[in-house]
Amino acid sequence: MKKFKFTLCLTFILSISTFLKAQIYNQTGTVYLNGNESIQGKINYVENVIKVKAEKKPTMTIEVKNIDHVLLQNNVKFVFKEVNLDVLKFDFNKLCTDNQTKFEKITFPSQVLVEADSDLYKTTYLNNTFYLLKHKNITYPLLNSKCSGNSNRVNKSQEEYKKTLYDLFKEDGVELSEFLNLEFNDDALTALMVRLNKNSTSTIQKYTGELETKPFSIAPLVGVRFNNYSTNTINDTDIKSSFINPNFGVDVAYSFNKRNTFSAFFRATVESFNMEARGTKETGFIILTHIHEQAEMKGLILTPAVGGRLVFIDKGDFRTYIDVAFEYNQPLSGEYRFFKNETNNPNFEINDGDLLFERDINETLSFSSGLGFSYRNFVTEFRFHSKRDFGNENSSGRTRTPGFIGGFALNLMCRF
Repeated sequence: MKKFKFTLCLTFILSISTFLKAQIYNQTGTVYLNGNESIQGKINYVENVIKVKAEKKPTMTIEVKNIDHVLLQNNVKFVFKEVNLDVLKFDFNKLCTDNQTKFEKITFPSQVLVEADSDLYKTTYLNNTFYLLKHKNITYPLLNSKCSGNSNRVNKSQEEYKKTLYDLFKEDGVELSEFLNLEFNDDALTALMVRLNKNSTSTIQKYTGELETKPFSIAPLVGVRFNNYSTNTINDTDIKSSFINPNFGVDVAYSFNKRNTFSAFFRATVESFNMEARGTKETGFIILTHIHEQAEMKGLILTPAVGGRLVFIDKGDFRTYIDVAFEYNQPLSGEYRFFKNETNNPNFEINDGDLLFERDINETLSFSSGLGFSYRNFVTEFRFHSKRDFGNENSSGRTRTPGFIGGFALNLMCRF
C-alpha cells in the first residue's frame, strides 16, 4: 500500500508540470545603450529594466527605454518594442462571436529573428508565444489566438497572422496563396520574411541562435531539523519532547522554463536523530500510583522526495520560492525502546529492568513544504515536515507504535 501511495504521489507531481516561457535570465552578453555605450556581463530582464553584473563591478540597473539592443551568446539579439495589444485575444474562453476588445500598451523584450526593411521578432504574453512585425516603421502583432465555438466549446484557431501579413504586403503584389499554408513557428515565418525582403534596400540579417539554457541544477544542502515527538495519546501517559538533529543531502532540480521559475525537483537527505521522551501519570483510587514511561528512538533515515517548486518573487539576483514534496522515509538503521514502571514514588526513575519492549523502526510516507530565499547561487530554506509514524502500518496500541515525529528544518544550499 505504501509503495502504491508513493508511486501515486510521484505521478501527481510530474503531471502538474506546466511549461512556462520566459526571456532574458542570467545570460552572458552585451547591452548596447542608445548613446553607443556598451556594457558586458551577466544580464537579467526584470520588470522593464535590465540588470547587468559586470565582472568585479556592482550590478547596474538600466531602464529599457535607454537600451538600443541586447546581444547575447549564440548570436541571440533582443530589442524592446512597445505594442498596442488587444489582450482579450489571449483569453481562450472568449467566444468567437464576441467582438469585445481591450487594448493595452505593453513593452515586450523581443527576440530578433530577421532584420531588413521589414523586421520579425518573437516574444511572449501570459506565457503564450507570438510574433511582431515591424513594417514601414510601424510594429504589428502577428497572432494565432484561439476562441471558443458556440456549440461544442472547442477552441478554434483564428489565424489572424495570415490576414495581417496579406493586408500589409498585398500592395507589393504578394498573392494570398503565399500565406494560406503558412505555419505559426520560427522557421516558417523566418523563411517567409526572407522571401518578402528579397528586394530589401538593407542587408538581410537572420538570427537563428537559441538562448543559453541550464535546465538542471544541483545543490548540496546541510541543515538542522527541529523535531517534535509525541505518542498522540497512544500510551498511558502523555509523552512529548522536542529535539534538534542534523541532516544533509542533495537537491536536483529540472526547470521547465528559461527563467527557471517553475521546476520539478528530486531531493535525497540523510537524517540522524537520537530522541528521548518521558512522562508521568497519576492513577489509582485508594492508593495513589505513578505510572512512569520513557520512550527512546534513534536512527539514521534516508529520505528521497519529489516535488514541484515555484518562484513567485523574482528580482534577478534575489528570488523567493515555495515548493511542496512527497517523501519516503527509509530507515538505514534504527530502534525504538519503551520503558514503563508503576510505583508510589512521584519522582521519575527508570532503569533497564523496566524495558517493556524494543523493536526496529519502519519506513513511512510524509509530506513537506518549503519557503526559500536565494541570492545568486546561495539559498536559505525553511521547511515544514508533517508527522511521521515509524511504527507498523496496521499497528495499534502502545507496544507496537513508537509515536509520531514532525517539525521543521532550516537548510542552507549552494546551487551549481
